[in-house]
Amino acid sequence: MSTTLYVSFNGNEIKNEDIKEKFSDIGLNKLILDNFTKMNFEQMTPIQKNVIPIITPGNDVMACSQTGSGKTIAFLAPIVQKMLSDGPPIVDLENYPSAPMALILIPTRELAEQIYKEARKLLHQTGIQITKVYGGVPHDSQIRELREGTDILVATPGRLIDFLNSKLITLKAVKYLILDEADRILDLGFTDQLNSITFNYGN
Repeated sequence: MSTTLYVSFNGNEIKNEDIKEKFSDIGLNKLILDNFTKMNFEQMTPIQKNVIPIITPGNDVMACSQTGSGKTIAFLAPIVQKMLSDGPPIVDLENYPSAPMALILIPTRELAEQIYKEARKLLHQTGIQITKVYGGVPHDSQIRELREGTDILVATPGRLIDFLNSKLITLKAVKYLILDEADRILDLGFTDQLNSITFNYGN
């Protein structure tokens, strides 16, 4: 069984009574639950049981768990729940084709594809759009997708900065920021890019 470590940035501690075993016990939107049924998800994994109750009310969290332990669903499920509840943001898109509400920064294209594939299943029939952008491939197809708009953006730092500079993306609407495999992002030397993205955030 995977081990899980979590720390809430704002000091909140999860209580035993907040830990549930099944997705159906945590008040998720029916669309999400229906998609979990199609994905054969019923019981939550350890990281999901510990992290979802922290994220759902709007707390920040740092979590570490083994590959294949359900981290993507752990951070995406409560975010999608909130997006369905709140509806689309009101943002001036006159000069920006895409204004994602959630930004998932990742170190590699392989991880981008993995998250995108899992998220597409979760987002089925929700109306929420997800787009992936990363380096090492031509810009054209990614630009076409961005021009159609996106709600959740999965991006490597370098390619994201390219599109920020081209004004294809604005971060004004971002309410949810996820650093997936944050240690690898730093190990691969993306510190300057992260600082640049932070500077652009909301501008």
